[in-house]
Amino acid sequence: MDTYFTSDYDLTAFAAHKAGLGLRYSPVYGIGRFKTPFKRRVAQFTPLDLCYAYYYQTTGLTASLAIATRCSCMKKPRLS
Repeated sequence: MDTYFTSDYDLTAFAAHKAGLGLRYSPVYGIGRFKTPFKRRVAQFTPLDLCYAYYYQTTGLTASLAIATRCSCMKKPRLS
């Protein structure tokens, strides 16, 4: 832990904390597949990420952050 010094005595007792959690769901064959209307491609949803973070300052400031992301990839269908 680093120690910092200041000449502003209002900031001498200042502290900030952040805690978070992240989850990723990524099955081998993807979450879902569907055909797109253009160029006969197949879109596949692969990973799904969920993240949450909580931020707190001793000045009374608090913040919550929630993020959900979904990635997709486009593939041409196999010719058989």
